[in-house]
Amino acid sequence: MKRQSKSEQLYERLKREIQSGHYPAGSRLAPEITLATELGVSRWTLRPALARLDAEGLLTRSQKRGTTVCNRKHQPPITLLLPCPEHLLQTSYTSRQGLMQLFSGLMAGASIANCAIETLPVSQDNHPQHLDWPRLDRLNADSRVVVSSFWYEYLFDFLLERGCQSIRASALTELLYVDNIY
Repeated sequence: MKRQSKSEQLYERLKREIQSGHYPAGSRLAPEITLATELGVSRWTLRPALARLDAEGLLTRSQKRGTTVCNRKHQPPITLLLPCPEHLLQTSYTSRQGLMQLFSGLMAGASIANCAIETLPVSQDNHPQHLDWPRLDRLNADSRVVVSSFWYEYLFDFLLERGCQSIRASALTELLYVDNIY
């Protein structure tokens, strides 16, 4: 097992302290030199940890204003609508590879957005006119929905009516980190 660098260890520590409220939302951290001294590390160890926390949205950094802890509200999950399970087993290798890339991209996006991913099978027999409407009834304006193909065209009006933030997976490859999906 690879040993974590000091910077990675510091990142984990600061992340825990931010999430536990030790550093409350809106509070300013001490300047880098002071904070590094307080934490017993060099600025060169501190900077990558702060940069990673900034990239994840836990901190904002500005030369003039310093480093501020962000206000992180609970994020609703990203919901991936799926056809029936049998369809996934029967798809071609290329389709399965595409789904694996989709899952991988969604996991990376969810990690950055600090939210979960949920999957929602929408049909028992993979027929677009046999949708499981009671299962879909829980989707609302807070829902962030990803669909994997035009197979879901029967759902587009429903998702629009519910006010869901939706995106089709084939358009997702360049949009994974765009705010409109999380």
